[in-house]
Amino acid sequence: MSKMSKHIYFLLILFLLFTVHNIFCQGNDIIIQSGHIGSVNTLVLHPAKPLLFSAGEDGTVKVWNTKTLELIRSIRIFHRPVKEIAVHPLKPYFCVLEIKEPLSFALSVWNWETGGKKYTIDLKQAPLFFSFSTKGRFLIYGKPEYNSLSFHNAETGGQLSYFNEGSGIISYVVCSKTEKNIMTYQPSGRIMYWEIQSQKPLLAQPLASLPNLTSINVSQNKTFIAASSGDKLVIIDLLSGKTIAGHECKGILSISISPDGKEILCLSKEEGSAFLSRFAFNGKALVLNGKNTKDSSVHTLITLVYGDEYSYFASQDGRILFLKNQAGENTDFKVFSQNELVFISDIALTKKLIAIGNSEKILSFPLYFLDTDTPEIDGVQFSYEIFENKFHTDVGLSFYSTIKLISWSRNSEPAGFNIRNIKTGTIIEEFSEFSSPLIQLDLLDNGMITLERDGHCAIRDNITFQPRFEYTLKGLNKVIYVSDSMLVGARSKLSRFESSLISINPDTGEIVPLSDPSLLCYDLAYHNTSNSLYSLSIGSSSASVTQFKMHSGRGYEDEKVLFAFPGEDLSASLVAASSGDYIYTSLGYNHITAWDGENIISFPECPHIPRKLYVADKLLISLNRDQSVSIWDRYKRERMMDLYLFKDFDWVAVLPGNRYMTSENGEMYIKSKKE
Repeated sequence: MSKMSKHIYFLLILFLLFTVHNIFCQGNDIIIQSGHIGSVNTLVLHPAKPLLFSAGEDGTVKVWNTKTLELIRSIRIFHRPVKEIAVHPLKPYFCVLEIKEPLSFALSVWNWETGGKKYTIDLKQAPLFFSFSTKGRFLIYGKPEYNSLSFHNAETGGQLSYFNEGSGIISYVVCSKTEKNIMTYQPSGRIMYWEIQSQKPLLAQPLASLPNLTSINVSQNKTFIAASSGDKLVIIDLLSGKTIAGHECKGILSISISPDGKEILCLSKEEGSAFLSRFAFNGKALVLNGKNTKDSSVHTLITLVYGDEYSYFASQDGRILFLKNQAGENTDFKVFSQNELVFISDIALTKKLIAIGNSEKILSFPLYFLDTDTPEIDGVQFSYEIFENKFHTDVGLSFYSTIKLISWSRNSEPAGFNIRNIKTGTIIEEFSEFSSPLIQLDLLDNGMITLERDGHCAIRDNITFQPRFEYTLKGLNKVIYVSDSMLVGARSKLSRFESSLISINPDTGEIVPLSDPSLLCYDLAYHNTSNSLYSLSIGSSSASVTQFKMHSGRGYEDEKVLFAFPGEDLSASLVAASSGDYIYTSLGYNHITAWDGENIISFPECPHIPRKLYVADKLLISLNRDQSVSIWDRYKRERMMDLYLFKDFDWVAVLPGNRYMTSENGEMYIKSKKE
């Protein structure tokens, strides 16, 4: 271990001695026990292991142990939602559909044990289905064209020369146990059986069945399918194509069949009401055994999967629920998993301190343990403080001085801010003379800039907080200080004659549009060394592209695109180091990008998607889309820590080398997977 690393770890241990009861350990593969943020879109049970795979709106696939209810792997696939997933029956692989910008698609196969991607198959259009074969030799998908079927080697992704012509449009496939034959279903209602190797039909004529079946689910013995046909749940015999049974069930969302084929669960919504129906199936008829409409959780459900002992349900609110399999009325749902991380409104940062706020609490604690230049540490200075958020809504945070913190309301009426002494916890100043909630409050050397949601911006005295200059312009998103005689505002372009950038002279009140063709500019930073402006903006009407641009020249008329993302990324941010050496942006959902005045420099990728960025001294902090907080050494571009703050305000900090520390009860949220 290097001298610097030893110093960091010594200070970390020292930090623990002056907080609440903590743990400092080392493990392999530190896994934070928390569910999806946002909707859970689909669930798949492993055919042979006690594993549940969930795919979410947050772009992740999570793998759960159904016996212990523990998360054993979380893999970030993409910044866009994961809608569908297929699981390999024997090897630790799964396949997902990636929807990229602009509209392009790919199937990617991942190793869920290692978390790494194996290969990608680029597609021209979204597939009608995709699945692994029964023994896992093939990855099969259906193209929305006449020669629909595409077979690939499941291990390598290489395309196989099966069914190159004549298969028709296929929307569902069932593979035999031996992998010698397949059954195909066409939207026209035709069912056909084929020999894979010879690609010859096994029937003289296709079987005629119901057309346009959706929510198709096949029985484990592959003798029948349950599906949605208009406003009915139907059972189709796979040997004849005939409808065996049916039951009226409007607005079907998901269907799942019990392993023995004797019970069927159906999730549906009709006129705003949700229903979970349980049917018995005796091979000839469907009998409704129970219908759950009372449990409020039913109204959030999206899809379900029937397991050996429990059925599992995906919810719009990020939860996975489960229910005991039994006949009769449904029992109450139990929570299998949910998001445990608190939503963070904002972060404030100095060289020594960090403050984190949400709608309930504001936390502050020291960062001495990350400052290797500090020769001596006074243990008395170490404290981990939690204060009540008096606004009870999302807040913005800024350090007014080394021990004073401004918190300002983003949503409540009347809007305002207060200043708190973080040593004593006492609020020493309050100010509420605003007409609408604040979207920005930045401190200057001798004042502050405030920007309200209604477009009212002001330069205020930092003692009386009264405006020295004020101006109102609809659509303002950000205002930055360039000099005593110039502010620059970023705005939405309301007409083709306007500009998305304007300069404001606080002395004269003169407003001058700056040359910029963007439709919308939503973030700004100023590089004082080179006297350059930097912006994040959405491009011209001809293309939906988000651009990181530099503006230079006497009137900032010279424009240079430094980096462009092919799509909208309105949650990205910009931040300038106070030393004037770097500009940082999180544009692109992938990694942090730095500009040193001459070159674009990329930070290493990490498991999180950085969004809001903060800089103090050598530290760069990113508030990530999954609500984790990453702390970087910005000069070395090394990630020093990932911090996770939970809803009960316990926390876990994961350090390099899979070392971690926690608050008193924080270890309940981690699992150290040792191979």
